[in-house]
Amino acid sequence: MDSLIKVQINTNKIINKAYTNFKKSPKERLTAGYLETRLAALETQWCMFSENHNNLISKFNIEDLGKYIECDIYEVTEELYFEYKAELKDKLSQIQPVVPTFSESHYSNCKSKDQFQSSVKLPRITIPTFSGSYTEWTSFRDLFMSLVHTNQTLDNVQKLYYLKCHLSGEAEQLLRHFPITSGNYDVCWNLLDDRYNNKRFIANSVLNRFINQGNVSTESASDLKKLLDTSNECINALINLGFQTDTWDMIVIYILCTKLDIETRKMWETKLSETQDSLPTYKQFAVFLQQRFRSLEFLDDKVPKNIASSKVLHATESILCPFCSSNHKLFHCKQFAKQEPHSRRNFVKLKKICFNCFGSNHSVYSCRAPSRCRICHRKHHSLLHVHAINTQASNVPKVHTENSLNIDIVKQNKPCKNVTQHVSSQSHVLLATALVNAKSKAGTCKTLRSIVDPGSQTSFITESAAQLLGLPKEQSKSRVSGLGGDRDSEVTSGYVVNLQIQSLVDPRFNMQVKAHIIKTITTLLPENKIAVQKWSNLSGIRLADPKFNTPNKIDLLLGAEVYGQIIDDGLIRSGPDMPVAQNSKLGWILSGTLLSTDENQRDEIIHTRKSKKKKKTRIIMS
Repeated sequence: MDSLIKVQINTNKIINKAYTNFKKSPKERLTAGYLETRLAALETQWCMFSENHNNLISKFNIEDLGKYIECDIYEVTEELYFEYKAELKDKLSQIQPVVPTFSESHYSNCKSKDQFQSSVKLPRITIPTFSGSYTEWTSFRDLFMSLVHTNQTLDNVQKLYYLKCHLSGEAEQLLRHFPITSGNYDVCWNLLDDRYNNKRFIANSVLNRFINQGNVSTESASDLKKLLDTSNECINALINLGFQTDTWDMIVIYILCTKLDIETRKMWETKLSETQDSLPTYKQFAVFLQQRFRSLEFLDDKVPKNIASSKVLHATESILCPFCSSNHKLFHCKQFAKQEPHSRRNFVKLKKICFNCFGSNHSVYSCRAPSRCRICHRKHHSLLHVHAINTQASNVPKVHTENSLNIDIVKQNKPCKNVTQHVSSQSHVLLATALVNAKSKAGTCKTLRSIVDPGSQTSFITESAAQLLGLPKEQSKSRVSGLGGDRDSEVTSGYVVNLQIQSLVDPRFNMQVKAHIIKTITTLLPENKIAVQKWSNLSGIRLADPKFNTPNKIDLLLGAEVYGQIIDDGLIRSGPDMPVAQNSKLGWILSGTLLSTDENQRDEIIHTRKSKKKKKTRIIMS
């Protein structure tokens, strides 16, 4: 293990030194051969570095690797590799001749220049970047073979360089460890063709796109045109794959008829009644759709302008903010939210808007919206809630902070007199957190901080953590509701990922987790750093989150489904104002009330200063 770690550190130094020397190279030295040699050497070093890293991770425990994991040697070297390789490619693209265009390659294959004469200068043909999508492979393969693969003026080294320059994502990762040499071109090309020339998967994707087209709900020329174009594209794609679609006419027509609007379908059935028993063909159906959307386009042009303008005004009027006249609803208006509650209530009364849902066509007494005020749960919007002021206890005003905590301040008659409140201990509520290893798309492990929540029906992951892992996302629109089920406080999730987590305490334990992607899960936990004492009854156990008392971000939320699989036998109760320790596959997780004591904890000082013009309040929290 020590020898492999030394090799990794040495490889990092070699790549770093080579990158530094490359930056110092004079311009006249930066030739195509020089850059290609450096690129090949970099690929060799990175390939060896990746293999050694995989051996270390697979053969040894994470805890035994020590500084190799703590210093993130792999991530540092990976970023250095990407930066160095990107600069080499940029310099090489400035020196290397571009891929010959169709006209140039055709011109080079002609016996004489007289055989190819044209007064029109054709635009340059650019090869698109292939990201690993099966449906894009056929077009990319045909274009690349036409311009590069069959081009006799290019050798295999140049072909492999062009191939790697036009790959990204999964396809680029597949060939990343192959150095740019003459013998590797055929190997790389065959590897790509074997991976992505999957006719069955491509056919399934095309059929899925054809069958799941959207329905044409109204008489719309654009929707009919889109339906016809997508259908023709899918059928031609299947023909290119070798499918015989000549006998599919009735099936295709039946599927497309179910997606038509009522009027268009009536016209098609009327047209079929003229031919009686003869079966229609797809060509006849396509001609009918073409005539239909052309007539609708003609009718759209004949619509009077005053009618069209009235429809547009009616559409914009429904989402026009009555306060700032911007394109949003009133409860989303930031300027309206900045006003005082009394000013907001007066504005709503003046505009005759519903106090509960901010609708303009009814009153609050006839409002059927289920939403209520989040503060007092009465039938009005939360923005219109007015805090009650107790006139009898006017000597104890309340200051409302951003986190909705109320801090009582004793009012002083004398100006500039300070009131100090000494705090010797502070109570905190701990939530169960744990560190886990998550496997990325590249096969490496990333450490994420998770919160274990048995009250959640599903698991969640933040957008930043999902991008860090690079896992493929599946579309799944869901609404996430919290306490009270208020729709205004709901969060939407558009995608889910399937990730594999591994315990840092027991690397043998790993499981698959399906997590919904949301922007953020919660704020830093805990909110402030907690000073804790050593507990004798908790000594000797391995915590799932050794830094549970230090504020840090939450990347992952593990719901009830995961909670039931990670909980082990073992529960330690330490008494009042001390957390409960629960044994799990991820380590011991702590939760509950905790009394934090710290001799160096500063006192909480509340200064109330009063000037001649107005009273200012300054709060200094420890």
